[in-house]
Amino acid sequence: MAEGRSEVGVANGPGDAAAVVRPWGTVSIRPPCAFGPGRSGGRDETPLQVSTLKPVRELAWTRARQRVSDDRAHDFELAVNEVATNALERAGGGTVLVWAELDTVACEVFDRGPALAEGSRADEGLPAPSSTSDYGLWLVGQLVDGFEVRSAPEGTAVRLWLSVGMN
Repeated sequence: MAEGRSEVGVANGPGDAAAVVRPWGTVSIRPPCAFGPGRSGGRDETPLQVSTLKPVRELAWTRARQRVSDDRAHDFELAVNEVATNALERAGGGTVLVWAELDTVACEVFDRGPALAEGSRADEGLPAPSSTSDYGLWLVGQLVDGFEVRSAPEGTAVRLWLSVGMN
């Protein structure tokens, strides 16, 4: 196992957010995006910087709206915004991939910032009322059907998705 690599478990539904950073193993920070026959609509890759945050949100909404209701598309847009904003604030930017498959709308945000510490809580429920941060991944867990976080010394990847057909 490579030192300093970790990943967060997957939340499998809105409100199901118990994600702990744990060892990553040999998984690449940027896994190849090879999708099977269910892939449709292509994949959009956008450099993440302050000037592209609004277009990233619009892209997330547009891709989601092709498969889900307006409300679910807005949930996805907000979740993507939270993850992208974290990458901007903590790593100065990164790359955003957005795609739709027959049964899923997904986004992956990569950054080259510092790795998350193994064993740290990435999402342990609603932050304390006095907290001025730490709401991002909690909110993401409330808005999407699943998400995962992978972290290594060379950066962090967050993948989030909506399952088509779920309310």
